[in-house]
Amino acid sequence: MNFFAQDNFSNPKIQYEEIGSDWRPFYDILKNYFDNPIIKSVCKVGGTAAHSENFKIILNAGNSEEEVLVRKHKTLQTDQIKFYSGLAYRLNKFGAKVIVPLKTIAGEWMVVVEDEYYQVYKFISAEHFYPSMKSFCSVAKAIAQLHLAFNALDSSDFDRIQTLSHHGDLYFNVIETYSKKDFINLQNIIDKKSEKTEIDKEVLNRIPCFLDAVKEVKNHEQDIENLSKQIIHSDTHPHNFLIKNDDVEAILDLGGMRVSQQARDVAHAIYRLGRQFFVHKDVEQTKENASKLKDMFIESYNEVKNLLDKEKEMMPYLLKDEFIRKNLFVLNGVYKQNNRVWASNLSKFLIAMDEIKFFWPS
Repeated sequence: MNFFAQDNFSNPKIQYEEIGSDWRPFYDILKNYFDNPIIKSVCKVGGTAAHSENFKIILNAGNSEEEVLVRKHKTLQTDQIKFYSGLAYRLNKFGAKVIVPLKTIAGEWMVVVEDEYYQVYKFISAEHFYPSMKSFCSVAKAIAQLHLAFNALDSSDFDRIQTLSHHGDLYFNVIETYSKKDFINLQNIIDKKSEKTEIDKEVLNRIPCFLDAVKEVKNHEQDIENLSKQIIHSDTHPHNFLIKNDDVEAILDLGGMRVSQQARDVAHAIYRLGRQFFVHKDVEQTKENASKLKDMFIESYNEVKNLLDKEKEMMPYLLKDEFIRKNLFVLNGVYKQNNRVWASNLSKFLIAMDEIKFFWPS
């Protein structure tokens, strides 16, 4: 297993697949937003979105040409869509670079066509995060501004997000607590297999790393608990940022928000975005530059919102806590529940525990 291998978030280019001429469903959607829309082209937007399908549409409306993104929701219900839409509107007013859906002519946040839920947005011509120093620092500032906006929300928003985040079988809900025993039990299960795959062997090789990480996090458990908890984005990976000319145009996917330590968001972004600078690069050079990159991100974040010294100190343990939970969630699925939904991500999650040390060397 190689350090900083390319993953499914490494390509910043957004792919578009042209859709044929049967555009009737899109007319049924768009007539709620524009008078007499005339569609010129429809493309399906490729990517990693699991909860929606997205389409870029160019149309004529009145005397102007419009580019919009039509989103078909696959998992959210009506009340959730309306809540997240209103929340995005308020966050945008507080300065956060989040995209806000258009309202229909009738003033609604969404439309229902053939029992499917749709929203329409102004299309943003951009790419996902790509590794440049300017875009990296721009993301740091954008996350800081998002955190300020989160902190300006009402207590009712806080309570609603806390409630919604506990719905679903997400790793941080399923793995509420953990200990060394969890990994020792997995080790015993794999040891008993008569034939071991390469990934089985890799998991066994990583068990000592997990045991060390659990000990580290447990040693700092009280310090982590003492950090204040606020709303966090919770999924700051490269495809949740739209970048144009090295600047953040939008932060995507608020559906994973939860209540936790905001330094967790920062640490996760440093690692997930920072590793893109080192894909297939020399390991020794990476050791020298990763920590500097981390410091640069924190410095840029601090220009907008100040991180406490204790928050900075706890970042590697917050991040290890995240990946202990993610790995345990996937490993339990593979070895205990015969659930391989996330198995394809296992190699990426396993190596993360070692890659984190490049950014936060002991």
